[in-house]
Order: sequence, then C-alpha cells, then structure tokens
Amino acid sequence: MDLIVFLGGFGIHRFYLGKTVSAIILLILTVVTVWFTAGIHTLIWFIVDAFFYQK
Repeated sequence: MDLIVFLGGFGIHRFYLGKTVSAIILLILTVVTVWFTAGIHTLIWFIVDAFFYQK
C-alpha cells in the first residue's frame, strides 16, 4: 500500500506487482498529461487502484 500512496501516480506499484504493460501506460500517461490536465487522468487511476489493491 505504501507504493500506491507515495509512487502510485507513476505506476511503480504496478511494476512491483508484475503488471509491466499497464505500469508503462500509466507512467507515460502521467508524464504526458500532467502538464496540461493537472494529472486528472492519473488521479482517477490512482483512486481506482487504491480501492482494488487493498489487503
């Protein structure tokens, strides 16, 4: 859960879980869109991940 909280916007937790393709997509989405959308897409993805990866 710590990876989601601190590095979730970059998809680091997905690399850790072995979901490399979605991690790369999230990383690219964050880098490309954070400048002109204030990271709304990444924030939504982050919130969904936080609920699905709870233990």
